[in-house]
Amino acid sequence: MAIELPKETQAAAVGSIERWFSENTDERIGNMQAAALLDFFLREIGPSVYN
Repeated sequence: MAIELPKETQAAAVGSIERWFSENTDERIGNMQAAALLDFFLREIGPSVYN
């Protein structure tokens, strides 16, 4: 079961991921990479958190 987010929520989450990487690592993450990471979390971890 994949969890889908509204576009505004997804955009905010992608921005949060980008900001976290910028503040906590020596690497920057691009928009597409952040979106892919969010998608991974929603597919792999989201269902167990949701339940």
